[in-house]
Amino acid sequence: MSCVFFIGGASASGKTTVALKLATTNSLSLIHLDAFYNTLRPAFKSDSDLEVATKSICQVAATHILAIGRKCILDGGWIDPEVAVALFGPSAAIYCGYEDKDLGKRYDRILSKNEHWLKDESKENALSFLQKQADGSEWYKSECKECNLPYVDFTNFPNHIPSEISSRFSEWFNA
Repeated sequence: MSCVFFIGGASASGKTTVALKLATTNSLSLIHLDAFYNTLRPAFKSDSDLEVATKSICQVAATHILAIGRKCILDGGWIDPEVAVALFGPSAAIYCGYEDKDLGKRYDRILSKNEHWLKDESKENALSFLQKQADGSEWYKSECKECNLPYVDFTNFPNHIPSEISSRFSEWFNA
């Protein structure tokens, strides 16, 4: 059984919110893979080069975190489902995403929580980014099905941790 519980998926899907609740409730360390992207950003002129580098670094970092052997939660969209299965096993990974309806409502929620980096973007840029993430969510959903991983739809902003996540997490945590 993996010492890492991984929550992946689209940006602004609720990954970090869920990961933070689980980590806090269970006294676990939480590692945000987005920190690598934010740290590397000034070194790259091309977004595509930045994304390739971030994916590579996140996969290497995950391997090193696994080697430590201490239970923790890892969240971020930088590890694809197929790689997550290889790294963490099928019982220690889950993905989140959302449909493209109510993206304005999602943006308003981001502004009200004042925690996501999109809060600093113009509404036009933020909505464009959210649309790309919603489109990417369809890819995550398809890949998760192929890899036999759970995909949790966060289109309707649940105020609790969905049972698909809590039950899978409990199995992992108590193993």
